[in-house]
Amino acid sequence: MNYNRFLELSEEFGEFIVSLHTLYLDSVIGFNILHQRLLDQQNQIKSILGECEEASDEFQDMCFTYYKQLCGEEFNVESTSPLMKQGEVKKRTAHNGTNYILMGRLCVVQAYTYWETYLRKEVGVALGVLDSKVRTKEQEDVILRKYVSIDFWGDMGQLRQAILHHKGIATPKFDKMKSLTWFKPGDPVNLDFDKMKVIFSQMADFRNYLGVLSLPPSNAKFP
Repeated sequence: MNYNRFLELSEEFGEFIVSLHTLYLDSVIGFNILHQRLLDQQNQIKSILGECEEASDEFQDMCFTYYKQLCGEEFNVESTSPLMKQGEVKKRTAHNGTNYILMGRLCVVQAYTYWETYLRKEVGVALGVLDSKVRTKEQEDVILRKYVSIDFWGDMGQLRQAILHHKGIATPKFDKMKSLTWFKPGDPVNLDFDKMKVIFSQMADFRNYLGVLSLPPSNAKFP
């Protein structure tokens, strides 16, 4: 048991969580600002035109807008269309709209990648179940499944699998999930704001547990 290494891993993972969480929050706040800015522009049109068809939400939602009109600056990549229907912008930037769902999925994929490609193995080394001996990937996986298996991370792996390989649809394995039990097989994996709060909270709990394991002597046992 390498107590100092667990402290390092707790700090490293804490920094990773902060960077990912702030990226998520920066993004959803930006979505809210864009959404409100578009609503304000549409309301301004209503105040000018009054009660007429051209001022209605339905008509304005079919009209085009572009980023410079919304933000005052041009962010558009030249090879893509600069025009967007206002209704489409409202829909994707609304609270728990498609932008929220996509950002949640991106964060889950990034978090699980950090776990699977780095943190899980380092936890195994700190526990003393992995060493520097050369072994096959299959042998290493057997050891990690035996000694470094966490329900939360197993569920995150299933979320990632559905997002990347099943068009964002929950697979039959979702029935066996133990921690993140929102979805049934066949459901779209729509990770809204409240679900992402739970995911970030559970990542923070795991960071804290790594910190507990860094405190010798400890009666804590790895789950």
